[in-house]
Amino acid sequence: MRRTVCLSTMILFLMVSMAVAVLACGGSTGASSSTTLSTASESTTTTAGETTTTVTGSETTTSVSETGDTTSSSDTTTTSEAETTTTEAAPTTDTADHAAEVRAQYPSAESFDNSNWATVNAAPGSHLGAAVDVKGQPTNVTVDPGSRYLTWQLTVSGTGGQQTTTLCRTNVTVDRSLLSGGSAVEVKGLVVGAQGSDAGGGPIIYVESVQKAA
Repeated sequence: MRRTVCLSTMILFLMVSMAVAVLACGGSTGASSSTTLSTASESTTTTAGETTTTVTGSETTTSVSETGDTTSSSDTTTTSEAETTTTEAAPTTDTADHAAEVRAQYPSAESFDNSNWATVNAAPGSHLGAAVDVKGQPTNVTVDPGSRYLTWQLTVSGTGGQQTTTLCRTNVTVDRSLLSGGSAVEVKGLVVGAQGSDAGGGPIIYVESVQKAA
């Protein structure tokens, strides 16, 4: 019995001591302790090509904004004219004088020089096979790709001052430098045809020889 009273007294004493301690701290036994954490304000810095960091509470989010480089260049078109290279045909290997064959085909006793050149120039087809001995200025010297004969234009001046253009052609070996030297030449040969109307219709001469005009 005495033991029970002593135990009850001790329990009562402990309870009173606890109550006094709580009151001394200014709190009540039913109050709950709470801690409130402040939320950090969001701070955002954005710069093209730089890193952006956003802080919300205890979480940190990092994002990188990349700046795309766009390069635009206008297309440049360069047009260059292709160089035209003309390769002259090789001359014929047949260098024999065919004047006798022409005379046999077109027998003629006629002969023309600068003094009467206007006659043959007016109707060359009527004077085929006629002998020619004329002086004039050569131009446009080349090897004809079809016949492979050396050809050139010869400007002949008549006694009256009139000028006509004659086509000369030959397979006979001649001094080509005379035709490109800028000086007048003397051409001997035979009338063998007429040029087309687009070329003026002048005579065509088969040339037997070329020399510098006296």
